Amino acid sequence: MVEHTCKVCKKEFKLKVGEANRGGGKYCSYECSAIGRRKKIERICKRCNKEFKVVPSALKQKRGNYCSLECRNKAYLGMPNPKTAGANNAFWKGGVTPLYKKIRKSTEYKLWRTAVFTRDNFTCIWCGERGGVLHADHIKPFAHYPELRFAIDNGRTLCINCHKKTETYGVN
Repeated sequence: MVEHTCKVCKKEFKLKVGEANRGGGKYCSYECSAIGRRKKIERICKRCNKEFKVVPSALKQKRGNYCSLECRNKAYLGMPNPKTAGANNAFWKGGVTPLYKKIRKSTEYKLWRTAVFTRDNFTCIWCGERGGVLHADHIKPFAHYPELRFAIDNGRTLCINCHKKTETYGVN
């Protein structure tokens, strides 16, 4: 083994003696070789799996992973990647999100909470604490009375300490 230094990235790498004698050993990888020879490299887009050619300078600037500006912007904005969203995700379990989680993340539930807080003037109705960490508590339990889940008169504003004192705290 013979030690060499890559002409592009200046990394140390080892080559077999025979390869070094045949003129190899200038570049540590195919990408560095293309950069050194100023050739376009074929790549696959990280977002949409399309093949595209990229100029070596884009590889140095870390822009060579996406086929277009649109794919790159979507990736940076955190938009769901079609390759790994939903059923394509490794953690997908067949769409089995529990119903109560779907309800609590719904717009209707968020509007209910806001209406309860507004009605009670963002103040705990038991101890009078204003602001802070407030919970919108169901007077009649969420799980036992599905018809009253979004009834504003079935809600009350409680601070976290008062909410922990209720019989139904932590019960779905």
